[in-house]
Amino acid sequence: MKKILVLWLFVFFTVVSINNSFNGSVLAQETKKLPKIWVIHTDEVYPGKVNEFERLVQIQSTNLNNIFKEYKVAIRPSYEISTNDFSYLTFRAYNSFSEFSEPSKLPPEAIKRAEEKAYSLDDKIHSCLQNHYNQIWYLDEELSYFPNKSKQQSLPKFMRIRSEWVKPDKGDAYDAVIKQVKEALVKAKYPIGYLVFSASYGDGACKFLWYADSKEQLQKLDNLEDVLLSIFGKEQAKELIQRWNECLIKVSDVDAFSRPELNNFDILQNWFAIPTN
Repeated sequence: MKKILVLWLFVFFTVVSINNSFNGSVLAQETKKLPKIWVIHTDEVYPGKVNEFERLVQIQSTNLNNIFKEYKVAIRPSYEISTNDFSYLTFRAYNSFSEFSEPSKLPPEAIKRAEEKAYSLDDKIHSCLQNHYNQIWYLDEELSYFPNKSKQQSLPKFMRIRSEWVKPDKGDAYDAVIKQVKEALVKAKYPIGYLVFSASYGDGACKFLWYADSKEQLQKLDNLEDVLLSIFGKEQAKELIQRWNECLIKVSDVDAFSRPELNNFDILQNWFAIPTN
């Protein structure tokens, strides 16, 4: 990943984690084979119209899902989160770009019903928005961290998205730093995981998506620097953090929350397609 990620002086602790084993190397983590391509639709909502937006989205999602179920057509899983700045992000996974152009599997009469019962609400939904747009993020599974699966919750409630913008000539150095950080977490058997994305069609940043069961859990988490100190020692940890800082142009954090009620998330499906066994 040659673009951008996260100066993390905080690592988050939670019961939400995923299968991971360690035998001396970052590469010892089991490969998950998760979808690589993610389309993120972002709705930036007027603060005064949040309730109306959520009401309409719930109606649209319920009606659309019911039509797919009635015609026994699988609907593409989506994962909805909202941020503390009134943005709503819908994540949809794809294995290849060819899936973008696949025709609907719904029969014509079902498509007509979907237009009448669900898509007809688009104009009302859009009236609640300051802005909306799509991005494409690529999952970097090698840099993502998956802790012990025994503590995995089916649906994390709280997360934090950290964006890091990396200097153009520091891509390789940055990747090397993040791999070392992940190595420390693996060795420490750190109990919280994160997904790493590169936003190639978006703001150009790399993203850490950390997730936890509650905001309170995140506030009690260990400082990443302490983990690095315990694994690498004082001098090596200090040097690693310095190299990390030198790679970065800027960073930003935004808190977010799972919103399964907005898209009828099936609690039985794995969150972000992460397997638990």
